[in-house]
Amino acid sequence: MIYLVDDEHDLLRPLIKWLNELGHEVKTFDTAASAYDELIGAPLGPGDLILLDLMLPSGPPSVTGPDFFNPAELYSGLSLARVLLNADGQRFKNRIAIYSAARIIDPENREWLRENGITFLQKHQRLEELVNAIGKAAS
Repeated sequence: MIYLVDDEHDLLRPLIKWLNELGHEVKTFDTAASAYDELIGAPLGPGDLILLDLMLPSGPPSVTGPDFFNPAELYSGLSLARVLLNADGQRFKNRIAIYSAARIIDPENREWLRENGITFLQKHQRLEELVNAIGKAAS
């Protein structure tokens, strides 16, 4: 299962179709908050991956610190990744990939992603990188 958290459904249709053709079931969510309840209790099997958009359009202007736990105020893929890893780091490690249309992510967050086994992908580019992230989740 690929859990896809992104608000750009029109742009994601080709990605969803491609993942389906590779044999993956895809479940989509519009916001990090809408994904939280299901993901926190989801049984993750080999190859299951949580693919998060780095920034989603709704929510508060800033969420800081790794101890942010109010799911009603989650607004970004990065926030959701922090909450999931804080809740159960063993279960979610190597199961999360964050992607963004922006080529730059600040060094502090990039380091946090690396330390926590989270793959950072460029949105709408290099599908083989996504395949590698799925393979990482399977191992």
